[in-house]
Amino acid sequence: MSKIHSLWLLCLLPLLHATAIAAPLLLEGRVGDAPVLMELDWNAQNEVEGRYFYRKFRKDIVLAGQRNEASGELKLVEQAGREASRRQPALVLHPAGGNRFQGRWQDHGKTHKVTLAPARLPDGDRDSPYLHRLRVRSPYDFLRLADHQFNRGSHERFMGYGLQWWKDPWSGSSMFQLTDGWSEGDRKRINRLLMNRLWQSVGNYYECQLGGARSHGGEMTQKVTPRFINPAVLSLSVFSRYDCGGAHPDFADNPMTLDVASGRELDLEDILWLGRGKPVRYLRGGNGHTRDFDAFSRYRDKQFAPWVVDHFKSLYPKMMMPTAKDDECNYADPSVWQFVSWYLTPKGVYLGPSFPRVARACEYPDWSVVPYRLVNRHRGPARVRLP
Repeated sequence: MSKIHSLWLLCLLPLLHATAIAAPLLLEGRVGDAPVLMELDWNAQNEVEGRYFYRKFRKDIVLAGQRNEASGELKLVEQAGREASRRQPALVLHPAGGNRFQGRWQDHGKTHKVTLAPARLPDGDRDSPYLHRLRVRSPYDFLRLADHQFNRGSHERFMGYGLQWWKDPWSGSSMFQLTDGWSEGDRKRINRLLMNRLWQSVGNYYECQLGGARSHGGEMTQKVTPRFINPAVLSLSVFSRYDCGGAHPDFADNPMTLDVASGRELDLEDILWLGRGKPVRYLRGGNGHTRDFDAFSRYRDKQFAPWVVDHFKSLYPKMMMPTAKDDECNYADPSVWQFVSWYLTPKGVYLGPSFPRVARACEYPDWSVVPYRLVNRHRGPARVRLP
């Protein structure tokens, strides 16, 4: 069965917290002279799990250990994945009143004093829906990003529009902002969404680092490519390669297409709809969207995917024909077109097929575009201007 390859799945990486008897403790302080932020949690069996990072480096170090119920003393060991067989740095923390702790960090004869106190969230935060949610969902992760500053990069022109690039120096994630071509209000609305996507990419980077902290480490690289801009719509792709502690490294394109007037992210069914009545959608709620995956999957399986195969056989006969009996890139199989990535191009709607892992190299061909002459015969409810 085909898979949906979307970067938002990174947010489903396993959390480190055990079943807690209270909210995790959020602490800040020092290990030696180095400022740190720490999150600790323990369950009814006094098994402790947590993580911390040095503010200079910002990458999580996973902690595990035990709490002495009588004294409240915490004995913790740093987890280091494949290196876990060797002796690990250890922390011993003693309660000092008011959720404060004092203790020591030890590793191979080195000892540093540890002092920790409850961390405080700043009064305000950035103008980002992602950061607003993160502040509530994970204050620890929010504080990691609270003082992030993006570096100004190059300026370019794409399809007649000015693009100013910005880059996060820690994760390497980047995004552009529109500098001209729309009204000031439209630019502000869309630029806010683009910057929010950059914040989300940075958060995903640290989620990936956390996911790999117990194994061989986590790595993620990302490339943003503008694909189409006109007065009504903006489309771009966000291609990521990541190794977040799973069985294999992976990659995914998670594009986004924005309606300039409303600032709403569009679904493929907003642009190309083959059914009757209101389109069935899955990933986002509201505005008539459905979270009935069965209905969404049935439409993609019974109507959309066969339609794509039929038209691509006519448009791209050589590409749709396997080159050998054992060729894994069988683009004539409707199942690979059931769950697609998509974005707009000057020539049409690009569709990225989804293959099983053994044939992932077949994904993201450069030819799989539905021309606008076909799209315009089956336009969805979004009345954005297309070529």
